[in-house]
Amino acid sequence: MNHRYLYLWIVLLATIVVGCQNDVIGEFEADDSTLGDGSSVITLYTGKTDGVINLSVDAPLSARANVWIDLDGNGTRAEDGSENVKTFNEYREYSLAGGVKRLSIHGDITYLDGASNELTEIDISNNPFLRVLNVPLNQLSSIDVSKNPSLERLDCSANRIGKLDLSSNPALVSLWVFNNELSSLNLSNNGNLELLDCSGNKLSSLDLSANSQLKQLLCYNNALSALDVSNKEQLNRLWLFGNPVCGDAGEVENLLYDLNETINGDLWIGEANVNESMQTRSVTKGWIMQ
Repeated sequence: MNHRYLYLWIVLLATIVVGCQNDVIGEFEADDSTLGDGSSVITLYTGKTDGVINLSVDAPLSARANVWIDLDGNGTRAEDGSENVKTFNEYREYSLAGGVKRLSIHGDITYLDGASNELTEIDISNNPFLRVLNVPLNQLSSIDVSKNPSLERLDCSANRIGKLDLSSNPALVSLWVFNNELSSLNLSNNGNLELLDCSGNKLSSLDLSANSQLKQLLCYNNALSALDVSNKEQLNRLWLFGNPVCGDAGEVENLLYDLNETINGDLWIGEANVNESMQTRSVTKGWIMQ
């Protein structure tokens, strides 16, 4: 395997596994004024037939006593404590009662990781305290985050999502939506965004004019014919290969002109028609071109 593509696969795996772990906010302790009465609920639907779900949840210390998972679908907390969440901030295996496909996570949790659970649907509208949601490698065709204004990190990559409305998520810092079916992505209300991976979609345009805080931008394997990265003073990684723009010498020139100066910037534009002048410009600005 070509060493570049081996490197790419390593990075992608790190994005899903290590990156999600780095987003854990286990030390977060919310003030009582930011907590509810413990009645928040997140509902998941799975297509798994073995009844085994792997989840990692977290909540402020003062809210943990109210966190439990309805594993038998009866809507009532088990009196014997068998449905109480006892392990926080790390993955744990949960077993659903026979035939149950719907489970509910009760309590004011701020972090949920549910990767690779064959999830077909998720409802987080009844938990406004959620700050981190990681649900990659599932079977989701949609996800509604309009009732989650505190959301800072969202990973719904490797699903089947065709539309994503982020207009109600101004606190969003990191967004992983790679390998979905998005044909458009509106980020005009996400001015705090620092990391964006929207690779492997159907995007023909990407407006980043409202995202001046971007540090990492991965948008490879789309249908982008142009990309404006001006006024991105903190940008240090840009992976753009697999887009029509990379084959247009004029657009590549414009891109290099707009790029900020940095140190050891990671620029990957693949088999673009890059001449000596372009190479010189990228090096002068501190970018290593691949």
